[in-house]
Amino acid sequence: MTFLTPGRITWITQAVFAALAVFFLGMALGAVFAPDLAALPGWLGAPVGLIGAVLLFSAAWFAPRRAANIAFDEGYQHDWLHAQARGYWAFVFAFAIGGNLVAADILPVGRAFMACSLGAAAVPFVWFLARRWGGRG
Repeated sequence: MTFLTPGRITWITQAVFAALAVFFLGMALGAVFAPDLAALPGWLGAPVGLIGAVLLFSAAWFAPRRAANIAFDEGYQHDWLHAQARGYWAFVFAFAIGGNLVAADILPVGRAFMACSLGAAAVPFVWFLARRWGGRG
């Protein structure tokens, strides 16, 4: 009996994705509503993303091959590829909206760029989790 079963690997994956989605959405909201943008640690996204990647890699590496193959099956790959495709279009749409907000003098360019980048970065994680938690996976 091993600790890292396919169910636990799936749980770790979903927990990491949920944490990344909440982090990116929170940072995007902070970019829009924070009184001082310089106080918002924009560099924090890189270590948070790397920690998430290390957790996912470690879960797959230390699990038995069969458990990892079951956890990261074709359904997982299908949902993740679709989530990445939605993320691409979210980036395109977010920057069109952000450009209009800058042109209308609603947001300064730094805030709009940061909010669009971080908000759109959350889309693949949110989409993937919505598919999984909505009964798809």
